Amino acid sequence: MHVRANLKEIGDLDDLAFEFGLSKTNKSENERDLLENLRPHADLKKLIVSYYAATSFPSWMGDHSFQSMTPLCLSNCAFCDFLPRLGQLPSLKVLTIEGMNKVWLVGAEFYGCGSPFCCLEEVAFRVMKEWEEWIVEGPLPQLESITELHLQRCDLRLPEGLLPLHISECPALEFCCSHNDGLPSSIQSLDIWKVKKMELPKLISAEWMQLYSLLRNLTVSDDVGSVSFSLGVLPNLLHLQFWRCENLENIYIPEGRGITAWNGLKSLLQLSIFDCPKLEHVARKGLRAPNLKALLFRGCENLKSLPSWMCTNLSSLRHLHVRKCPVLEPISEREFPHGLIMLEIDNFQQLTSH
Repeated sequence: MHVRANLKEIGDLDDLAFEFGLSKTNKSENERDLLENLRPHADLKKLIVSYYAATSFPSWMGDHSFQSMTPLCLSNCAFCDFLPRLGQLPSLKVLTIEGMNKVWLVGAEFYGCGSPFCCLEEVAFRVMKEWEEWIVEGPLPQLESITELHLQRCDLRLPEGLLPLHISECPALEFCCSHNDGLPSSIQSLDIWKVKKMELPKLISAEWMQLYSLLRNLTVSDDVGSVSFSLGVLPNLLHLQFWRCENLENIYIPEGRGITAWNGLKSLLQLSIFDCPKLEHVARKGLRAPNLKALLFRGCENLKSLPSWMCTNLSSLRHLHVRKCPVLEPISEREFPHGLIMLEIDNFQQLTSH
């Protein structure tokens, strides 16, 4: 197939989408030749390639001459074995790669040479069934600038020093961390969903905590394999949610050198714990969260008691919701903070006036 087009001459073409027909067979020669001859103008700002059925991308894909390209999406290019040299795009800010089921390795061919991904801010990898390894030689290539990093349905071994901010449906995902500094210090929001092999830190030093002053939001859901979760690593958190963590038994404040100087969860506004059937206690020795406004429990079948320190340590608490916690011990009115404006408990037999 020989195709000649003048896309290179159309300088005012900002957005371009190539969508090939859905195919279950390899059309390597035809579609690669076609896309090779459809090279767009270097001023292109946005590119989408969908359902491409060749085994490799054209030579112009990822060329550094595309100085203006900021978002790029490769979707369901199911027969490609390797990713193109996208690290050479100097202005690339948003990258989405999904449905590339033949790719098993991401490495040097993805970065290219020099300083790759110098402007990259948002990255999403979704449904990469065969992806096993992400190789990084030397320092991570400019990944500290990333503010959004998503992994969905990708089971691989991540390189040391890299943790995605949003993880979903990755039951076999593994992290390579020789030390406790596996999180990038710039992390602000972290969602963990269906990542059974991830073990959350159990005991972290006060020095380690100081690295993550930007972390604001954390959601842990669908079980991450840990029975205990330490609140001590999150000194400036705003919102914390646990959801359907079947093995979670304890949420605690770590003890040890340096903890006495730690000013508690002074920024925490909301703590939500939903459908954690094995959870029995929350910070039994106390939790200093002077700005906490909402505390919510639901579906915690083994939760035996609400925190006894609520009245003294949660002076700003305004909303307390307790639902479907059948073994909860009786609660005295004196245990509630005086500033409550909304109290919801679905079993009034657990409320006493003593």
